[in-house]
Amino acid sequence: MKVVHIDELADVCGYFATQTDANNGYGCNHPDQEEFEMLYQDNKGYTHREDKEPKVKQGMCYAWSCPLATECDLQDLKEHSQVYYEEWKDREYDPSEAGADLVLVGDEELIKKLGY
Repeated sequence: MKVVHIDELADVCGYFATQTDANNGYGCNHPDQEEFEMLYQDNKGYTHREDKEPKVKQGMCYAWSCPLATECDLQDLKEHSQVYYEEWKDREYDPSEAGADLVLVGDEELIKKLGY
């Protein structure tokens, strides 16, 4: 298990999509992503917020809804990342409550892609 920022995961995730208006360009094409927006897709694959049909389901990449990782709380940091734990242990809010966008990755293939 490795703790990483959601941007690090996005860099190696095969489901991450930037060709979208959804979530400020943080799209997710994983079939199990439950956070999505219905958008128009042009002939280049970009999904737009246009009033055209047909609409397609465009997932949105968030730490708290990632199908490949789980959002980290302070206990996760204590167990899996001493560096992040030291950074967060004395703060008023837990990293998951503060929008730290830290995720816990357990998939060995993704961990390899992350360089760990």
